[in-house]
Amino acid sequence: MFSLDDAKGLVIAGIDGLVHSIRDRDVDQALIDGMRANDVFYVPTLVAHETAFSYADAPDWVGEPAMRATVAAPVIEWLTSDTFVSQAAMNPAMNELRDQYATAQRNLKALIDAGVTIGLGTDSGTSNRFPGYMEHRELELMVAAGATPQQAIEAATSNGARILELEHAGAIGAGTRADFIVIEADPLADIVATRNIVEVSHGGRYLDREGMAVRQPDP
Repeated sequence: MFSLDDAKGLVIAGIDGLVHSIRDRDVDQALIDGMRANDVFYVPTLVAHETAFSYADAPDWVGEPAMRATVAAPVIEWLTSDTFVSQAAMNPAMNELRDQYATAQRNLKALIDAGVTIGLGTDSGTSNRFPGYMEHRELELMVAAGATPQQAIEAATSNGARILELEHAGAIGAGTRADFIVIEADPLADIVATRNIVEVSHGGRYLDREGMAVRQPDP
């Protein structure tokens, strides 16, 4: 998703959801009314749009402990190198990308306030976006855009399960899968707390995270 006109046309055509932020203009009431009337979900993927320009700023989150737990050290060294940072800064579309991101932030806040269902996505696996870390960065960016920590967490859990029609996932309760993380601090006080993972339960079994971290791939 990119343009407001395309989004409005797709909602009229009966789309289930919009993925990637509308970034050319602020959303209007006609789009909001259509999304609410037809229960159209919205996945902003803010991190996908932020990383289009943010590496040029040498941000302090690149190489933080949570990132090093999931991204190989040589990759982080490259992302923080003078060569990579200077190349990123030379992008002639830099100012336009920053403006588009600001529009994406406003639009997420407007849609949250309107009661549109928000899901979490990152576009990870493509250039310079990494599964396992970018989900936590996306939570932080959603809160920075105006979501409450509770709303961001719901986007990543119960809303995501509902969007994907997963009846036994997305929440903790009788009859659901025991998929959850245990963290050290309260993410409702500071969403960055989701990075401080103590345990991971998958299907009711705690994962050997230390063993997985040192395990070498089969030859």
